[in-house]
Amino acid sequence: MHTIAYIMWCFQHIGWGFNCYQVVCLEVKKMKKKLSLIIVVLLALVLTFATACGGNTATDTGTSTDTGTTAGTDTGTGTTSGGGDTYIIRTGAGTGADNPMMTFMERFKEYAERESGGQIVVEIYPFGQLGTNAQMIQAVSDGSVEMYMLPSNYWGSMIPEINAITLPGLFDDSAHAIRGLQADTENMFEPLFNDKGVSCLGYCFLNDYIWATNIDLSGGVEKMRAQRIWSNPGAAYAGMLEAMGATPSLVDVSEMVSGIQNGTLDGASGGMSLFKPFNIQSVCDYLYMGPRNVGVFPVMVNLNWFNSLPADIRDIIAEGSRIVCYEGFDSYNSIYEYGAEYQIEAVELARADGMTIIEPSAADWELLSGVMESVTEKSLQDLAVQQPYYDKLLPLAAATKK
Repeated sequence: MHTIAYIMWCFQHIGWGFNCYQVVCLEVKKMKKKLSLIIVVLLALVLTFATACGGNTATDTGTSTDTGTTAGTDTGTGTTSGGGDTYIIRTGAGTGADNPMMTFMERFKEYAERESGGQIVVEIYPFGQLGTNAQMIQAVSDGSVEMYMLPSNYWGSMIPEINAITLPGLFDDSAHAIRGLQADTENMFEPLFNDKGVSCLGYCFLNDYIWATNIDLSGGVEKMRAQRIWSNPGAAYAGMLEAMGATPSLVDVSEMVSGIQNGTLDGASGGMSLFKPFNIQSVCDYLYMGPRNVGVFPVMVNLNWFNSLPADIRDIIAEGSRIVCYEGFDSYNSIYEYGAEYQIEAVELARADGMTIIEPSAADWELLSGVMESVTEKSLQDLAVQQPYYDKLLPLAAATKK
């Protein structure tokens, strides 16, 4: 009964009053067989009351929220982080390691975590662990993922104007496209991105798009007719294949290799930054080094999440993206030098593994150039919203041409 007396004393001093004390004592006398149950209930009541009165000192626990920041942070747009909170950035790619996109993410992670003193934590999820490319567009837009990189043409389903960047013939190659976009002081696409809930922090250079097939195109690129080829969406990729008489397949990249293996696909359109991680030489015999369409990867972040961050954290994220998109690193003088060397090494590895590398003939290039011109013209007619942006990109392409 010492326990009961103690509990009653607690009730008296907490303020529940003597009436509560009498009632409880009466109930104890009436229900001696349930004494243990009453003790448990009373202890729970005391604990609950004490927690409610004195629990405020532990409310700011730093628990991660859905937006990637931690609870209790000062997220005003002009504030600084104060050095005590953690900001999680989830990002990823449809491909795996040893890929320019993954190199970007790893370098960004190193920079952001170092410069923030560990306040920024970057979690990288390769091989589509966060979802398909289509799902990631929605995820970055709604904020369920903080940052992601996808080919610009995937964003074309939501922001059709961005397709103008990769229209055939505008830029000579991917490096040229990045130079042109870097020269865009107006940042012409940013208002369109913002309207969809995202912001672009830079454009990552990958490799030019070529074709991996199981047919020998050395006798003429016309053999692409009737081939079923995995492709990115957009005029520069699917549109080019259609103009060549091939049938593009827009299934997710995770199904590319299995599709070629089971015979539902005959090949793929992509860069070595895609083909190397997926070991394309295991399913294709030939690598055709054309048509070399442009591949540009915007670095997208969720706008509301980004704007909610303290100013110093935003600055680190923005500067980290700019550095890894445009500046050299390690022994490379520029990101373009790295991309060019990556493609050369990847092609040579494919050759060593038994792939036949085919360079387009002069006749092929003449045919491809004509097809590119017609594809661009048709795309601008079919999707007229591209025209103003295409017109703005033309002088940037001329100014940055080498």
